[in-house]
Amino acid sequence: MALLKEELPNGWQVTWETRSGRDSSLPNARLRLFITATHPSLRATATQCRVLRRGVPALLKRDVMEFLEAPASDADLNADWTDLTVNQQMNTLERIRHFHAHCEKHPSCRVLIADVARDATTGSSFGEGKGIDETMTLRRNSRYLWCVPAPNMVHFFGPRGRLLKDSEKARLTGIAPQSVDMLSSLSLQTAIGNSIPVPLVACILAPVVRALVEARRRELIFPRSPSSGADRKKRKRETDADGAVQSPDPSPNKQMLSDKAFAL
Repeated sequence: MALLKEELPNGWQVTWETRSGRDSSLPNARLRLFITATHPSLRATATQCRVLRRGVPALLKRDVMEFLEAPASDADLNADWTDLTVNQQMNTLERIRHFHAHCEKHPSCRVLIADVARDATTGSSFGEGKGIDETMTLRRNSRYLWCVPAPNMVHFFGPRGRLLKDSEKARLTGIAPQSVDMLSSLSLQTAIGNSIPVPLVACILAPVVRALVEARRRELIFPRSPSSGADRKKRKRETDADGAVQSPDPSPNKQMLSDKAFAL
């Protein structure tokens, strides 16, 4: 941050913050770092300073079930299970056991989204940081994200759960699934892992855009053009002070008409 401030001209203000998809109404808790630099013209008025101080607008987190698709068939569930290695299956069963124990104390929980290829199977208690009713594991290699169901959601995910679908991963990142149909599964996962949730970008830019609109309205960035009304009045006053403006010579036609009128 210090190096960045040194490279910018005087008057620029640099701020940084960590945000996740939660701040843009997505059940996506993976943190991202945002660095924002603002020109002095964006802080020239009290309104602009107030808008920038407010920061990202607060939005309610949406239900994770809005992003998940309808129950899969038994054949699809079995195919997902057999796609796991033996170690991953053991990891998943351990996750199911601990999650069900957690649901006894927290009956409102419905699904745990866990990376069964990477997450360690430990006996620690589950918390908000474990991907309960949200996901924290949308990384470059998110092939083995597993939906572990709560006891009251077995009818939706099956008794052992299922893999998180590529279309669901796209929705959790704020991307319309139909817009990435041309990508392979591996390319899609890489793109999602490197991306920032689209609605989150809009939320981060919202205060800056509002300050920019205020600057535009007050003509702090875009000054009046030379042909503005104030400039025309100024030129008129200067002309009046110097005397009347000479009218141009009459045209030949007007001169001939004047001569004929005089002869009559």
